[in-house]
Amino acid sequence: MIRSATIQDAPPIADIIVASWQNAFSGIIDPEYPKTLKPEPFIRLLKENIEWGKETLFVKTVEDRIVGFISGKERDGYYDCETIGFYVLQEYRKQLIGSALFHRMARHFWEGNRKRMILWTLLGAENNRFYTGIGGKDALRKTLTIGGKDYPGIGYGFDLAALSNTSEPQRDPLRRKPLEEMDRRELGKLFPIILREHCPEWLRLYEAEKTQIEEALDGKTIVRISHIGSTAVPGLVAKPTIDILLEVSPAVDTRTLIRRMKAYGFRYGAQPENPPPHMLFKKGYSEEGFVGQAVHVHVRYPGDWDELYFRDYLTRYPSVADAYSELKRVLKEQFEFDREAYTSAKGEFIKTNTRLAREEFGERYLP
Repeated sequence: MIRSATIQDAPPIADIIVASWQNAFSGIIDPEYPKTLKPEPFIRLLKENIEWGKETLFVKTVEDRIVGFISGKERDGYYDCETIGFYVLQEYRKQLIGSALFHRMARHFWEGNRKRMILWTLLGAENNRFYTGIGGKDALRKTLTIGGKDYPGIGYGFDLAALSNTSEPQRDPLRRKPLEEMDRRELGKLFPIILREHCPEWLRLYEAEKTQIEEALDGKTIVRISHIGSTAVPGLVAKPTIDILLEVSPAVDTRTLIRRMKAYGFRYGAQPENPPPHMLFKKGYSEEGFVGQAVHVHVRYPGDWDELYFRDYLTRYPSVADAYSELKRVLKEQFEFDREAYTSAKGEFIKTNTRLAREEFGERYLP
């Protein structure tokens, strides 16, 4: 799978850079230079670039291991975009991974209305045959300084219009459309209702996501983090989505919050119909369908929220949870490809039992 890089990816990407430099330019650069490279400076730079969007980075994973990456950025001039870093682990080369990464970056730039891409490397490097093989032209020359020494560099130029016609097989148009542009029917087809028996692993997954959120945001931002939704209730049938209620300080800088959460792999969506600050972050969704674990982070200011009471009520009364499970199964058959209708049809059950929960529990979550 090829996906956008997140801050958590910085250490394995840095390891790939250091490992690749040990042999990428053998016989061209000072052999002592690669021995001086350490992951830590690359990790710091990668985290900064990912968080602040200074570069676009894509990673290729094989069985959840990052085996290659590519990075690039837009620029001014005749060549209006540039590939900055591009490495694949030695043992995964000659498996079309490099080609797939390169074409993913080319498509990203092409869709951003860029026309021509430049990629700088050292003259005489072994990988240069790969660049010419995928359409690169000997376009520019300049001196590249590496480890305090100067070496002749070559810039391969790529016509993105030509690459866009040959880069990848055509796919279903629905699956190439950005999620933000899909309508209700399209989203329902791509993300159908899936129900699973309760899995104890969901608690561990919640704890892992909570830890990442705490790492992403400072202590002054977070007021309370809670596991909500059906995966938080033992024994309850659920969509395998980890729902998290993140209560934040009213003084939070929402721009910083969005930037930090995006850097940790979340998609941001404004939710004007939801309570302030009207924000929802998601993981596990792509134009290809579900990818990995689905996570929803509902962001609100501190409050006495219904979801906490409904969760507690179902946990205390397994018979109510069983009834809710049965309702879900029935509704799934009716609304498998319509998530909004499925959610709406559960509304009366949730409303009734939340009212009973509040009568029994009082104001236990009032800030």
